[in-house]
Amino acid sequence: MSKDLLIFLLLSVLFFIVRFFTILIHELGHAIPAIIFTRQRVIVYIGSYGEDDRNIQFNISLLEINIKRNPLSWRRGICFANHEDMTIRQKTILVLAGPLSSFIIAGVAALIAFTFDMHGSVKLVFSIFLLSAVIDLFTNLYPRTIQLHNHRILHSDGRLLLNLFRSWSYERSIVKGNNLHKKNKLRKV
Repeated sequence: MSKDLLIFLLLSVLFFIVRFFTILIHELGHAIPAIIFTRQRVIVYIGSYGEDDRNIQFNISLLEINIKRNPLSWRRGICFANHEDMTIRQKTILVLAGPLSSFIIAGVAALIAFTFDMHGSVKLVFSIFLLSAVIDLFTNLYPRTIQLHNHRILHSDGRLLLNLFRSWSYERSIVKGNNLHKKNKLRKV
């Protein structure tokens, strides 16, 4: 085996391991506020959008984590929480916490990789963390809809944020209208 091929394989394995951790931290960014706000069970999937087959599963109090056994599928994840009783503000915090986690990972990785004088391999590892976190940040903030194999529809963090901001604007308009109605200051049309 040539030296270049060995380096490529090692970097590929390192990238998959780093991807796992950045996706896990991103999803935990959603899960922790969900547990705080709801005090109910939250399920995190790494490597799938909720498929239960062939997962390694473990529980930590109200948090259930499911990890796909195949490391090649560790490029996605999702956090399921019961958000029916949450306010729009709590839902917004819940959705923003994942991308914020990715942003923090990217910032810390960039700081370590480019500020401190360390061995080149350490800088390489943190550069890979930076790359993975930036990939997470942009793929999650891009507003898109994801259709699953069972025809369920999921929304990216960006799409959820757009929907929440619309709901927030709508809710504020209703409150403003109610206040004007109470003060008898509505215009007749």
